[in-house]
Amino acid sequence: MGDAEVAATGLAVAAAAASALVWWMTREAAAGRIPRNRSLGIRTRRTLASDEGWVLGHEVALPWTRYGRYAAGVVAVAALVAVGADRAVPLGIALGLAGMAVVLASCLGAVLAINRALPD
Repeated sequence: MGDAEVAATGLAVAAAAASALVWWMTREAAAGRIPRNRSLGIRTRRTLASDEGWVLGHEVALPWTRYGRYAAGVVAVAALVAVGADRAVPLGIALGLAGMAVVLASCLGAVLAINRALPD
């Protein structure tokens, strides 16, 4: 496996792992198992304002992170298939980068949903 194949595989795995981690932290914070803090979870002015805001904000963000996890997983599998099939490495790299974009988009959607749901 050459450097390009390793890069494409690494991007795909990193996107899937990052989206799973974001979803897990959101789920745990929404359930109250991760208390309000400045290290883990979605830390915005509104979620850090109160314990109730912390839990509610993560509950509102949970669908965004869940669907982001699914989408990043699908894109990661597609990237791995592209790398393995006929050495379509450029497509694999593009799909790996798309997986990272999915993670960022789901986080942005989660924060926007929190901002709409929680008052100032």
